[in-house]
Amino acid sequence: MKKNFGFENFYVYEGNKVAFIAAKKIVQFPGEIFNPFYIYASGSYGKTYFLWTIYNELSKKEPVLIFTPKEFEEYLQKNTQFDSAILVDDINRVNDKFQDAILTMIDVLITRNKQMCFSGNVPPRELKNLGSKVISRLEGGLVCDLQAPHEIALVEFIKKKSEERGIIIPDEIALELTQLSGGSLRTIDGMLNRLVAYASLGTFTFDLNTIRLILKEFYPRGVYSPVSSLVEELKKSADEVLSEIAEVKDPRTEYKEKIYIWEMKGFDTSELKPLLDGDIETLIAGYNTFIKKVERLIELQKEFGTLDVSKFPEEAMKIETMLFSPDKISEIETLIDSIKRRLKAETRPRFEGFIISDCNRTAIELYEKTILPAFGKEFNPYIILGNAGTGKTFLCQKIADDLRQSGFSPLIFDFEENLENFLEEINRPDALLVDNFHKLFTAREELRKMVTEKIFELVKQEVGVIIFSEPLGDINLTESEKILLRSGIEATLKDPDDAIVELYLKSKLSIEEFDGVKKTGIPRFQNFKEIDAFITDLRTSVAPVIEEGPKEEFIMLGLPGEEEIQVAAEAKDVEHVVEVTQVIEPGVKTVEPKVEVSLKKFKENCLIIQEIQDELIEENYITMRKGD
Repeated sequence: MKKNFGFENFYVYEGNKVAFIAAKKIVQFPGEIFNPFYIYASGSYGKTYFLWTIYNELSKKEPVLIFTPKEFEEYLQKNTQFDSAILVDDINRVNDKFQDAILTMIDVLITRNKQMCFSGNVPPRELKNLGSKVISRLEGGLVCDLQAPHEIALVEFIKKKSEERGIIIPDEIALELTQLSGGSLRTIDGMLNRLVAYASLGTFTFDLNTIRLILKEFYPRGVYSPVSSLVEELKKSADEVLSEIAEVKDPRTEYKEKIYIWEMKGFDTSELKPLLDGDIETLIAGYNTFIKKVERLIELQKEFGTLDVSKFPEEAMKIETMLFSPDKISEIETLIDSIKRRLKAETRPRFEGFIISDCNRTAIELYEKTILPAFGKEFNPYIILGNAGTGKTFLCQKIADDLRQSGFSPLIFDFEENLENFLEEINRPDALLVDNFHKLFTAREELRKMVTEKIFELVKQEVGVIIFSEPLGDINLTESEKILLRSGIEATLKDPDDAIVELYLKSKLSIEEFDGVKKTGIPRFQNFKEIDAFITDLRTSVAPVIEEGPKEEFIMLGLPGEEEIQVAAEAKDVEHVVEVTQVIEPGVKTVEPKVEVSLKKFKENCLIIQEIQDELIEENYITMRKGD
């Protein structure tokens, strides 16, 4: 064990800060987050140190294995069972014939929550010795690159490490070693070891001549780096340096000094340095472009400083590591825009108009408090189960709306309608919502397998996936399907309870309709489909009411012909009732049918009296008789 490797001895700078924080989180929650963890760098910037630090800290909690490439190959040849955390250095040097074994190992250890850490010299997609499936697994965890320290950071690193080893190196010597190392921490470590060895011989004075003698093997053959003392340059203000630059005639020297100033301010100038040896016009154009990028970075720094990022620690950490990198402007803008949208989303009411009760509250609260804050990164996929008609599709649409307002671009895919085209139409959304997921298990075996692998790939790439499905019951799941479903978190939509039934009916019915239903007693329902069917039946069973004028009332006076008139009126009423009970489509104007009844001709002395007041009946009758 390399006991001197630990977090307390770790030198943190901008180029390794993200990886350092991630490593501490891995030790704190092994196997739970950032699994697998992959770090890479094109030079010697501390990859091995990282792995040994994680090994030393993690081994205090549980058994851990750490391998060189050769040792790892031997381990895979002898073992098919994997139950310990595993760390592999320089995985890019492992023979490609072991990629199937590596794939199996990764899948097993992920299901068992056992931590895996790997280092390499290139990003995962550029690994030539590993297949696409292994690379997909690596990208499904956390990938961090280690960047070369800026010159000023290297100076601090050299001075800190030399003091830890009992020697004091002047700033002038530290700057010499910085340029000599080319940014390689391994080279610096080797040079310091040699200086410590010479210092142990007795009284020893470190000056440039002595250093060049001790470290002559580190210099290019026949060349001692003609480093002038930069300590004084570091003490100068930018205005002083610029005033001196104006007197310089060589434009390359002028731009070299300008670049150096920006570098001392912390900006990444690596894109400019190669131009110093090329065409002067190209150098000028490149420098002008660089200045525009720096101006934009300064604007973004100010904008970032005004945001409350306390709820977005990972995004904030990423932004902080890029604020001095001109080539990261697009990524910074994307992250800042995402934070601003999410901050805005937090101030608005969620699921406005959506009826929430005990039957769906758990699913909604899990989404709001657990899923959305770390969407795609934790508890992925989110699986919402429910019987037919419990509101899964409606909730799917509501969550999609909420994701859009939170800055995502969700893709909704219904396996009941379009399962066959899933593989063709899916690209890489930042959010995927799958409705009627249970229909996948009625598909042919080959399609079922490919769809599962595609969704699992999206999960590994931290694409947020939400699945809506009926309970799977006794369906035989493959191992891949089990791993996919177990890697997330579930919630269940229950059958509608009395509270939500009443609220739902109130939202769908008029006040008069709802009061009528409540008087007769609200029925019990198994799902929302039954409620909708009840509402439809309720409305179609009530006949439209047609306004009528005052109905004629006949008062029987015992006069001749009264019976025949009464019969005619009753016939008209009957025919009228038959007509209005016919089905009438909304918006169609009804026409009351004309009723023609053949009546006998009455004698002239017959009087028809309508709505005659009681006290006038006798008087009218007597008058009529006298006139007879």
